[in-house]
Amino acid sequence: MNISSCRLLVLVAGSTLCLGVALLCGCAHQPVVGRTVAIDTYVNGVMAYKAGNNDQAISDLQLALRQHSDLIMAHSMLGDLYQLKRNYNDALAQYEITIRLDPYSYKNHYDEGLMDQLLGKLKEAVAAYLRALELNPQDFLSAENLGAAYLQLDDYDNAIKYCRMATEMNDKSAAAWSNLAVALEAKSQWKDAEAAWRHCLELNGSSVEVSVALAKNLKHQQRYSEARAVLSEVVRVSDTASHRKLLGDALFLEKKYDDALDEYTRAVKLDPAYFPAMNESGWVLITQYNQSLGLEEKKRLAALDAWQASLLINPNQPQVRQLMKTYAEKFSDDNK
Repeated sequence: MNISSCRLLVLVAGSTLCLGVALLCGCAHQPVVGRTVAIDTYVNGVMAYKAGNNDQAISDLQLALRQHSDLIMAHSMLGDLYQLKRNYNDALAQYEITIRLDPYSYKNHYDEGLMDQLLGKLKEAVAAYLRALELNPQDFLSAENLGAAYLQLDDYDNAIKYCRMATEMNDKSAAAWSNLAVALEAKSQWKDAEAAWRHCLELNGSSVEVSVALAKNLKHQQRYSEARAVLSEVVRVSDTASHRKLLGDALFLEKKYDDALDEYTRAVKLDPAYFPAMNESGWVLITQYNQSLGLEEKKRLAALDAWQASLLINPNQPQVRQLMKTYAEKFSDDNK
């Protein structure tokens, strides 16, 4: 799930800066001299930011607000700079002031929602995004992040609603399609989720994470050979222990036990501490042992060795210990 980062919309273009000054001039609550000085200080802050000196920009903006506390654009820019420093509480405080000064700007509510979401205040974030969408029904970022917030709240129906809305607003956003796929899977809508993952891959074909997600989706649909094909491509571009283990899992589900065992072995070679692959190696071997009706004793002993190696790395695996206890002796009717 993706939370779009807020952009410093007021800091880049000269025309935007002029707009900021125009808005500042509309605040006539303090003497003209004080307001004029404050605007000059605000402009110094903008220039400091454009020069790459964020600390000086913050200092200038703080001074401008001491000179004139109702400079909306100064509060907004200061919030953006705090956000860049990941000082989300201070950023939220600035955005809350911008809402008080201008409650009809959808961006102010979006900014507030983003900070709430980053701070884990999800219900507050939802309320802020909904208000932003009320003011601007075409605000893609609010719709996208609202869907993500509902996902975090386990409200999957609303997550699907707003994640889908985001894809309709911007069907070129891979992140929006990814969020929709996650929401659909949460409701076990595997086929629709598959379509979303595939759309995401069309937009970002180099994403290993999306390919892995698609393979897992196909596995849930019991389309194991298709999952294997996707994972074979994944390990070609990203040969990691976890990816080799996933490929082994697909092969195991296809009942291609020797091929699965080869992949688990490769996983452990890539990462000698990767105990999940050891566990699966043990399970493949014990499956083959059971199918032989206990004739392939070497398989049972090899399975026990794999599980023992896994427990040496991570002793807190009660299920693995139970398997070792179950297969500590040769094949019997109890093991069938």
